[in-house]
Amino acid sequence: MARVRIDQAAINRFGSLPQVERDMDRRAQRVATTARSDAPVRTGEYRASIRVEDLGGGARRIIAEADHAIFVEEDTRPHTIRPRFRRALYWAGADHPVAVVHHPGTRGQHVMARALNAAYGLTHA
Repeated sequence: MARVRIDQAAINRFGSLPQVERDMDRRAQRVATTARSDAPVRTGEYRASIRVEDLGGGARRIIAEADHAIFVEEDTRPHTIRPRFRRALYWAGADHPVAVVHHPGTRGQHVMARALNAAYGLTHA
């Protein structure tokens, strides 16, 4: 998780709190907008869940609230998927129902870290 911390003493040195608040809003919105534009879209739920949260005192948090956001952001290990309520799994496009799926895992897309870095001209590996 990428974090940016702002020292309250530094805020006081750089200007009035309303100016700092406006600047932090602008910067946070820039990161959120970048994240939304870079987010993968299958259903649009992940992209739509990205928002800025005001924590007060000049602090902002950019979050993705979709239930599957953690799986988009972070790597998942290989795992087995079994049916919970039926005897087999089936999805649109599958040739036939299957009893078990051996999922190879996924690579995290690190959308938030890339957005934070892109908003400030940095690169992310």
